[in-house]
Amino acid sequence: MSLPGLPVREVLAQRAVAPPPPRSWLEVARGFTDAKWEERRAPGSRRSIAQGLGAVTVALFDATVPAEFEELVREALAGWTFNTGVRTVPVGMAAAVRRRRLSAGRGCWTGWSGIAGPSRNLADPEVARAALGALSRRMDGTPAAANTTIRRRQVFDMTIR
Repeated sequence: MSLPGLPVREVLAQRAVAPPPPRSWLEVARGFTDAKWEERRAPGSRRSIAQGLGAVTVALFDATVPAEFEELVREALAGWTFNTGVRTVPVGMAAAVRRRRLSAGRGCWTGWSGIAGPSRNLADPEVARAALGALSRRMDGTPAAANTTIRRRQVFDMTIR
């Protein structure tokens, strides 16, 4: 298609495609996990990736996860969200979530709506520090082993590239 009389720059601008909408952290991390699954990584490597992404994702929630849900959230992230081969609701998990919601009453933590989307930018120093800090701690808050921290940081770095 030729547009006579228009400068090349304007023709290219008319044909330019709009940039894709920004992806949430969860979409980026799941895409990374799926890519590593397709590469047929060893099961131990995939588990390490899932655990590392699970740790950093909890730190990227907009709201703090209540203590009674923290283990369940990490288990769901590492065992389901970042596990391409099993991404179905585990039999006992749905029942456990329902029981905990009922026992939590009105102040129930609602879950996935608070995951860092485009509104929580990883370029923000506070968000980046929280993410890196989460990678260097175990679930109980104590420091993780040095090789665990290094491995998790490598996974995080590969994911955001």
